Amino acid sequence: MKRSPRRLNAFRMLVAGAEIEERRSEMAESDDDRIDASGTADVRLLHRLRQRDEAALAEVLERCGAELARVAWLLLGDRDAVEEVVQQTLIAAWEGAGRTSPETTLRAWLMGILVRRSREWQRREARRRRHESRAWEWRAEQVSSPPVARSERLAEVRAAIRALPRRLREVVVLHYDEGMRIAEVAEALGLPVGTVKSRLRRAFQLLRKELG
Repeated sequence: MKRSPRRLNAFRMLVAGAEIEERRSEMAESDDDRIDASGTADVRLLHRLRQRDEAALAEVLERCGAELARVAWLLLGDRDAVEEVVQQTLIAAWEGAGRTSPETTLRAWLMGILVRRSREWQRREARRRRHESRAWEWRAEQVSSPPVARSERLAEVRAAIRALPRRLREVVVLHYDEGMRIAEVAEALGLPVGTVKSRLRRAFQLLRKELG
């Protein structure tokens, strides 16, 4: 029996529609498989971290490092801070993996650590800026003092700086006297930026105690 053109076209449309739905179903299953595979890989990676597998930490850096850095940059907007916070996040992940639960998801867990470390950095930076502001105010007061008093005070300051431990004296001289940025001081001394900041804070505390 010969089909009419109208019935033939309708039949072809039904077949084509069925093929499209089948391809959609296959694509959806493929996407689900990729998601499941990614989730399984994250579970395995976190398990390896719990087992203190150093290669797993390197894999975390390779897989998640760029995203962590991007989020840190958006939160902090400081290149040195990004490097410091991402490094602290990875260290915290290595040290804290054993305390995670089976329900922990790798990406969310890492982002949570990153956000907390970013907040800590912002608090430290705010304190550092307050300290520097007070230091500049104090220096401005010395400049406005009578010449003799200013000279005597400057001698006291120099003596107090010379009395600082070498590691503190170096960062003070480079940062305050030479006007080098903290990142430049860190590079000059071969130190992490965080170490330079902590030494400056400690030096400032000692100088305030000594000079009143």
